[in-house]
Amino acid sequence: MIDAALCSACGICVHMCTHGALGIIRPRFRGDLNVTAWLSDEKKCVGCGLCARECPMDAIQMEGKELHESHAQIAPMRKNAEGGRRIIKRRS
Repeated sequence: MIDAALCSACGICVHMCTHGALGIIRPRFRGDLNVTAWLSDEKKCVGCGLCARECPMDAIQMEGKELHESHAQIAPMRKNAEGGRRIIKRRS
């Protein structure tokens, strides 16, 4: 589930989803602020949870699918000691 109020439509989740299950809702008109990520094809979602773990806004919650144990160690997130915000390690 993607919380539209928290989603910034940054596209990180879309980029991380190797199965093409996510998309970004395109603006309907110039200045449209109702832009968010969405589950564009539920059948393609394998429940790996990469999108939820990589979301810097914590806007994605996995529901109805078990997270695969094999992905439990992928992209571990660190907590910033000051603000408790997630920090994404960039690949070089």
